[in-house]
Amino acid sequence: MPTLSRRERLRGLLELPRASKRESGESLPGPVLPVASSPIVPVSMKPEMPERKPTDELAAWQAPFARWLESACMRDRRCSSGVGCLHRRFSEWNARQGGSPSNRAMFQGLIRESGFLISEGLVSGLVTRDVLEEMNL
Repeated sequence: MPTLSRRERLRGLLELPRASKRESGESLPGPVLPVASSPIVPVSMKPEMPERKPTDELAAWQAPFARWLESACMRDRRCSSGVGCLHRRFSEWNARQGGSPSNRAMFQGLIRESGFLISEGLVSGLVTRDVLEEMNL
């Protein structure tokens, strides 16, 4: 068996069979074109993104988040809280303060930026005071 060069092996892989008979005897529908002959559609390097509302920006949420941490939370390395639960409690607290609701991705960014670890849906080292009160701790 002759030894093929790398280029010849690749060319053999890229060549597609022309319209041929199937096992049943019928021909393939239409011509089979190699991928390289497909039209190339230009794609913008930077897709257009919708304008972000100021309420979705991380910087706009840092001050209310810091106030919530100080007033409603306790830091304890032995505790963990669910991200969803914390987000809901922050959103409720913020609504009582006259703010608008935040999205979860932004909230997780604030949590991480504050130095907390999020793993498997839990925030390590953070618990709300009302949870501690419910548990009589």
